[in-house]
Amino acid sequence: MVDLQQAALSLRLASRRSLLIIDEFGKGTTSPDGAGLACAVFEYLVNLPAPKRPKVVASTHYHELFESSFLLPHPHLWCGQMSIAIDATANDAQNQITYLYALRPGVTLDSHGTVCAALNGISKDVVDRATDIIRLAARGEDLVSACVQLSEGEVEELNAAEEAARRFVMEFNIEEDGEDGDGEGRESARARLTRVMQGVSGDD
Repeated sequence: MVDLQQAALSLRLASRRSLLIIDEFGKGTTSPDGAGLACAVFEYLVNLPAPKRPKVVASTHYHELFESSFLLPHPHLWCGQMSIAIDATANDAQNQITYLYALRPGVTLDSHGTVCAALNGISKDVVDRATDIIRLAARGEDLVSACVQLSEGEVEELNAAEEAARRFVMEFNIEEDGEDGDGEGRESARARLTRVMQGVSGDD
């Protein structure tokens, strides 16, 4: 709430003589809302006419602004990133990443969290999967669908359930049975269903 009040005040009062410093605007809400608010504020500022446009220095962790091209290139927009040095041989986690405090042009989409994880023994498969999820989230993809990965056992169970459903439909043919339920000499529904399940499990 404080961030929003400060942003609103800044947008109302800023002039070409102003210097706005915006640090991680939108961090106090959900990622989509925060990214949307940050992008809208940045776009508003760079598109102000020259007599009203303040100087702005802003930092953000919302990779999706650039991953999904929400914040498009603009003549009055310059992006930079802080340089780091990675030492894969350092045993102390605090020494594995060194911040060089040097600003250089460009945008980084890399996560230092996954770098730290890899340097501290997390397996490559786990780190690669984390990186994939981070990039999917940055692009606004459906993470629920993207993260569903069935084990071999679950795939077998799903195939068995599908086969049971197919056999069930074949055994209980409504057109052949008619509408009068179980007639004389007909196999009971329970027996037929048991036979379906036994067939699926390979017991018949």
